[in-house]
Amino acid sequence: FGKAVLGMALELERSLKDKLKMGVVTVPTGIFEKFKVESKIKFIEGARNNMPDEEALAGANEIRDLANSLGKDDLLLVLMSGGGSALLPLPVPPITLKEKQDLIKELSTKGADILELNCVRKQISVLKGGGLAELAYPSTVISLILSDIVGDPLDFIASGPTTPNSDNVNDAIAIIKKYNCYDSLSHSIKTVLEQHKSKPSLKCFPPIRDGKYEHVENFIIGNNHIAAEAARQHAASLGCGD
Repeated sequence: FGKAVLGMALELERSLKDKLKMGVVTVPTGIFEKFKVESKIKFIEGARNNMPDEEALAGANEIRDLANSLGKDDLLLVLMSGGGSALLPLPVPPITLKEKQDLIKELSTKGADILELNCVRKQISVLKGGGLAELAYPSTVISLILSDIVGDPLDFIASGPTTPNSDNVNDAIAIIKKYNCYDSLSHSIKTVLEQHKSKPSLKCFPPIRDGKYEHVENFIIGNNHIAAEAARQHAASLGCGD
């Protein structure tokens, strides 16, 4: 899921050949139709204008079902990049997609930054905030990540679907109140937030050690620093100085 995962997925399939059994990938609307390729991977377009929509929701449901079907002998490869949050929308029931959209739009309009938006998203989403990794347990999970956030905070890139959530529901509520959005929240969102407050804060399943899920390995394979260094090296190869 993400704006850049189409090329990642096709290259991965080319490399793995018959070792790849199946896949589900969500990409922005209008991208996949440009490629006429045969693939084992199911590509689902959605999130027009980088906003969650019914198509992205359908893709997120298929990703959930795939992850939930895996056993301890399976390997799940997760590809994510910027735009992944909009392409992986799966609100916690009974929250509807529109209710979630309305809240995120209102927060964004009032000035909430990407870290604040992702903090809220994780509390009202099934797959974000470690949810995907938890559904995939006990399979082995390897995530290949293109970071679009300075500092590469794993729990905020695409809202951290494969890393434990480092913030909590009180943080999300504080952000919602900061921008004067709490009183206008739908009953569904308030109910889910209150349910999270009543749950124990410490998790022991799946196993977590040193702030990481034991069955997950996350790898940053691209970010601003890597791109800038590659550009510098290429410029140097052409005879340009530092």
